[in-house]
Amino acid sequence: MVKLNKHTSAVIVMVILLAMLFVSCNNEDFTNQKNKLTDSLTLVQLIEKADSLADILPDSAITHYKKAIATSYELIAKHDNVDSTTTWQYRTISLAKRGIAVVYTNKGKLNEALIEIEEALYFVENYKEVHPIQYFQDYVAITNSKGVIQKKLGLFNDALKTYQNAVGVALNNNDSTSNAIFYTNTGNIYQEIGEPNKALEYIEKALALHKELKNERGVAISSLTLANILNGEGRFMEAKPYYETALKFCIENGYTGNIGLIQSNLGVLEKRIGNYHNAKNYFSKAIQNLTTVDNKQGLSLVYGNLADLAVSQENWNEAIRYAKLQLEKAKQTNALVNQRYAYKHLSKAYAGIQKFDKAYQNHLLYSAINDSIMGIEKRNEISRLEAVYQDERKTEEISYLANLSSVLEKKNRTKSFLLLSISLLLLSTILVTGLWVYNAKLKAKQQRLILEHRLLRSQMNPHFLFNSLSAIQNMVIRADKMVAAGLVANFAKFIRFILDSSRCNLVPLEKEIEAINLFIDLQKVRFPKLFTHKITLNIEDDPDDILVPPLIVQPFVENSIIHGFEKNRIDGEIEISFTQSEGYLFCRIVDNGVGMDNQKIKKEGMHKSVATQITRDRLNVLCKQFKCKASLEYSKPEIGIKTQGTIVTLKLPLLFADDGNEKML
Repeated sequence: MVKLNKHTSAVIVMVILLAMLFVSCNNEDFTNQKNKLTDSLTLVQLIEKADSLADILPDSAITHYKKAIATSYELIAKHDNVDSTTTWQYRTISLAKRGIAVVYTNKGKLNEALIEIEEALYFVENYKEVHPIQYFQDYVAITNSKGVIQKKLGLFNDALKTYQNAVGVALNNNDSTSNAIFYTNTGNIYQEIGEPNKALEYIEKALALHKELKNERGVAISSLTLANILNGEGRFMEAKPYYETALKFCIENGYTGNIGLIQSNLGVLEKRIGNYHNAKNYFSKAIQNLTTVDNKQGLSLVYGNLADLAVSQENWNEAIRYAKLQLEKAKQTNALVNQRYAYKHLSKAYAGIQKFDKAYQNHLLYSAINDSIMGIEKRNEISRLEAVYQDERKTEEISYLANLSSVLEKKNRTKSFLLLSISLLLLSTILVTGLWVYNAKLKAKQQRLILEHRLLRSQMNPHFLFNSLSAIQNMVIRADKMVAAGLVANFAKFIRFILDSSRCNLVPLEKEIEAINLFIDLQKVRFPKLFTHKITLNIEDDPDDILVPPLIVQPFVENSIIHGFEKNRIDGEIEISFTQSEGYLFCRIVDNGVGMDNQKIKKEGMHKSVATQITRDRLNVLCKQFKCKASLEYSKPEIGIKTQGTIVTLKLPLLFADDGNEKML
């Protein structure tokens, strides 16, 4: 919670109201203004008292906020004329509403908090013209609180829009402090949606601004957020000093609730490095502090951490006890994220004591909530907007590079005519050579952008989309609702994979195999008896650690289905295998379709399909980027194994996520 600066607020109120008091010119006006000044100072004291209690005695704070609101309404009704002093009562109402919203947020009453914050935004508009400085200061603070509430409700897209709006206001008023706060909150959102690199970018900006402004509280908040991101990324030793900075500030200033949350995070860190005893001590201290301030959301989080710790130690009954406490607190605050983890812990713990029926029931509840949180309307809206942005940005950059290349070529020709003197020939040669190298680099970058642009469009094949939607429509018409529902889910997952992978150079092999299965399942609905398929793995490492270019296999599977099999066949076979050998990953796609004769194989280079050409271009880019070898080959089955068909062999470099390569999250 961001508190008002008590002394600054009081001084501002007194200066403004004293000025209005002494400009009065008769005794009656002087008396009225004096009474209004006394009333306003009383309200300031109520707000300051409530702010001081918000973290330690939240219920008492709400009582003071509500008293300030009621008093303000009475004063507004008592004065007949609306003047600059009366409008100050609206500021009191606005700040009190915001204070109540912050307390409700800490208590987990998010829907009630959102109502209060919207009312605060309504009242703040009443003094925009009369007190513009205070208006902009309060508007930014209230908008920040609204963004926090939206984020906790899972409305990430709405929260980003709220922060962007507030940043514009803060920048227009040179409010660096508020701008730093918005950087912190924006970083929090990117952390929530699984983009740690962007989260780090915003948090580091916020930390730098707070340090420049010598804002100790801002430094503490940014340090805590930065520590959470580093902790989540497994950079434990880097995270610990930032936790300690935030904890020291909170202890020195008596922020009991925040102390509990930081202790919980330190417990998670200690657990991850294997110090289970230290972890449990931190969690126990966190429960004491969070219980003091009645922070149910924080308590739910800590109980979940204790359940996770018990699962790690295979203390199944203890895990069940803590997971039930987590679920109880999560339901009280309507926190879906904590409910999801509670069901996950219960499922693991019941499986540990071999109560598989209860384990299965809790797993179903976990899956239902997880699908709700990570649904298409939330994650894919953000991914879709970013994919559109990337597409537009690349188109503009291609145009810019083409124009720049043309300008450089003209400049080169002009210099060729001007540099006639033999004494300047050497200088001319050097300049032309430099321009040629620079131009070659620009063309290479332009070619890569064009390839990415073509790849994104080829993946969103309109024929595939139309055929898939037609298959779903047929199932609906046939009243096969369960199959239709399954198709919609698979179709949505496949489209989400395409959008997500459009922003990445590499994806885990496990994700690639999942996408292949989704694509084949959709094709089997169109051609139910046409073919069967099998995917085999002959690799030493975890498929989730091995990285491959996204959707590198799908075009060849599609060619086998669409062009390899006659539509009246019922014995088609597609075999896909992944083999790890000598530092490479070999992928073979084998079908028993119509096959390719020798002449066709020889002429393959002259009649490449669009998908094949794009794949070869992608492999060339991959080779240049990682300085490795990759290849694509077509062949026929060996005699005696299959009488007909086609074999596609992809030779890919063996890349791992631990090597710092780009990975889709």
